Amino acid sequence: MANRKDKTRNSNQGSVNLIQKRLPYDFVPFDKDQYRFPYAASTSPDGGKMLLPRHDRVERERLSGELRYKITPHSDLVIEIREKYGGGHFISGSVVRGKFRSNVEMLSRSYPEFVNRAPLMYRDLQSDDYKEQLFGLKKSDQESDQESDQELEQELDLKEIEHYIRVGFLHKSDGKFFIVPAEKFGDKYFLSIPEHRLRNMEVGRCAKSSLWLYYWNDEIINQFERLQQQIDQLTREIKKLREPYRQILKDCPMSRWFSSCMAFTQIRRDINATVEILQSEKKEIPDEIEIANELIECRRDHLNELTNLFIEENGLSDSQAADIKEIYKKTFERWQLKWELENQYKSNGKRNKKFKPYQLRVSYDLDDNVGVRDVSLNFDKYKRKGYLFNSTNASSKRSHYLVGSPDLSESVVNIKDEVINAYNRNLGRMRFPQVRRGQDLSEQERRELIKDFIRFYSLFDRYDELSNKDEPIIFYRTEINEKTTTVADLGRTPYMKIFYETKPEHLLGSKPANSVDYAGALFGYVDEASPGLSSPDSSSPDSSSRSYKSRLIFRPVEIKGDPGRTRKVRHFILMTPQPTASGMYLRQDGTIKKTYADPASTLEFNGLKYYHVRKSQREPSDANEQERFSSARYVYGANCFEELSGTVAFKNLTRAEMGLLLLATDIRLIRQSKFWEKVRINYSALHVNEHFLDRCFELIGGAKPYGYGKVTIDVLDLRLEDTDYDFEKLMLGNAKQEPQEKWKEYIDAFLEEMGGEAFIKSALFGAYLISKSEMADDEFGEDDIRDWDYFVRSSKDKNGRISFRKKKPKTPTGYKKNWILKRRFNM
Repeated sequence: MANRKDKTRNSNQGSVNLIQKRLPYDFVPFDKDQYRFPYAASTSPDGGKMLLPRHDRVERERLSGELRYKITPHSDLVIEIREKYGGGHFISGSVVRGKFRSNVEMLSRSYPEFVNRAPLMYRDLQSDDYKEQLFGLKKSDQESDQESDQELEQELDLKEIEHYIRVGFLHKSDGKFFIVPAEKFGDKYFLSIPEHRLRNMEVGRCAKSSLWLYYWNDEIINQFERLQQQIDQLTREIKKLREPYRQILKDCPMSRWFSSCMAFTQIRRDINATVEILQSEKKEIPDEIEIANELIECRRDHLNELTNLFIEENGLSDSQAADIKEIYKKTFERWQLKWELENQYKSNGKRNKKFKPYQLRVSYDLDDNVGVRDVSLNFDKYKRKGYLFNSTNASSKRSHYLVGSPDLSESVVNIKDEVINAYNRNLGRMRFPQVRRGQDLSEQERRELIKDFIRFYSLFDRYDELSNKDEPIIFYRTEINEKTTTVADLGRTPYMKIFYETKPEHLLGSKPANSVDYAGALFGYVDEASPGLSSPDSSSPDSSSRSYKSRLIFRPVEIKGDPGRTRKVRHFILMTPQPTASGMYLRQDGTIKKTYADPASTLEFNGLKYYHVRKSQREPSDANEQERFSSARYVYGANCFEELSGTVAFKNLTRAEMGLLLLATDIRLIRQSKFWEKVRINYSALHVNEHFLDRCFELIGGAKPYGYGKVTIDVLDLRLEDTDYDFEKLMLGNAKQEPQEKWKEYIDAFLEEMGGEAFIKSALFGAYLISKSEMADDEFGEDDIRDWDYFVRSSKDKNGRISFRKKKPKTPTGYKKNWILKRRFNM
């Protein structure tokens, strides 16, 4: 498939290039309209479904016994090996059980039980979708209503976040959490104070170094102050010039244009888009400042054109025209000074590596325009009381927040459990990349800083500790349900993570009531959502249960040989891909990138994730040991195992379930089926033949993205209990070996049950075959992601030039917003 470039909604201009990236993983598709539920969960089956068999008896028409298999490693294994009491080694049966269950779920069209259904959250400061949802704004439902969309864009850029995001204080009573709102500052819920301005206030004399985002000296402070004075002077001049023209300039084209095209985020987008275009064309990339200057000069020309057109259309006199031109000349000059100030932060600002999040009591003074004149740590200096607050020193952070005192005249806002749970889940995934190795911090200092961040963000689990002095400050949005106002989203920063409109459960579909799929019927289940189901495992058909015990038992994998002989330690970057990566997890149509912000009706999951079977094993970088995200793992050489063998005991399987278990163990057994010729013909373009099956493998253990864990699993024999014996005799053991001719019958029974030839031709079955096949190294392009070391090492193009990262990043950077998954095959 060609590495084409398409578009994604990402800016006010509408789109940037999409770039396809092959990753260490891909997906086997599932169709939520084709899940199969052959069993009924209760004792009253309906719709022709079978009743789940009981565990306390052997059913004569079903199969019970054991399947013995051997595992042959074809790469080193990253796996937990345990010692037996009295000597010897084994691998837990749960390692293989997980692989078998995954295969059963895919092959049998079972419901994807272990896809994370938790509502997804995101934060994207450059996304209009994010800002619209964060600010509670709505786009027009009519695509043709361009005027409404323009008004929305203007509102997004002209208004600041202080007008939209509320702030208050977290309280707890009788085990329930709620928020007491803070006093407002006019029409703003809080105030942002740039750090360079705060340093010139009384609080700026605070010797507490952990308070500041940057290291400052007198020269830098004076440089920022000179720029700020020039900006303030131009602001006063512009305000004076605009006063006579307030009505005529209200909502004029120049103001709308300024708010959108000259927004710093828009300039950054355009710089990034320019860099990406130059990269794709393999051209030399100029310095960022050079790119920015060229973009800004083009905008100056456009502003002059807009101004002249406005003057002409409104028939202004020469003196009026001169004033209007002067207003926007000075406005542009002021913008350039603000841009210079912003770049001073980027170029001269040295970030404080020992910053700690804080909440401090302060007194403060305001000017006539509700702007901050001064902030003091002396609580008695000014009449107005409040808090100075900052939660992070993330790379884009420039400001601190001033929050008013609790407003006891306002009603409290309750917090629902689901919002608290979502916050805690997100907290569990936080990595605090601003506290990392290699930045002049000792390991002890780094660990203590991470503890400080975790303590500060643990609002609910550590509430009693955090509220010891003052109730914790929290930012939030509200929603009204059934005339009751509750918290919709919350966080320790106003740019909080918020829920996507579309939830995973919308894309997975639902399980019909009283229905059980093959995976649940074989491996058991606990159904918390279905109380009162009759228990097939109970001796009484009238008893109730929400669970069903597995009919498969995976015994430990026996090891012959000395695994310790070749054991070594390697450091891997073991990232955990998440469904929030919409470019990878959602099916993309190649024109506009789809995200969870789109309606559920337009979205579809790519399927169930699997890692590619690599032809060759890739060694992790020795430098990984220094990376914060690295994990040390024991590696066992493939040649240290003389034999790996295991057993699966099964009970009361149908013939189709026996065939499913065989194929889940070893897909190469498909060649015994009467459908094998159909498989060969249908997938001839993929070269599916005997040789293809010989190069099919399973992956077990860890470090799969690096090519570790590649094995074949061969069925040694199948032994069935003689069901002509009664239950007591069966307990003595009367298993007989089943001839391989019978294996074929079981496999065919399963394939017939799934739809026969139609199932063989399905996208699911074809993708499943591909998922087991070996992938050559040259299937990865130069710019593809072969393993997770990609994110912590520099990469070079074929000419030896450093690619999009000019320096080695110190922490994994994650996927870029314009990346989408390059599929191995489109089935």
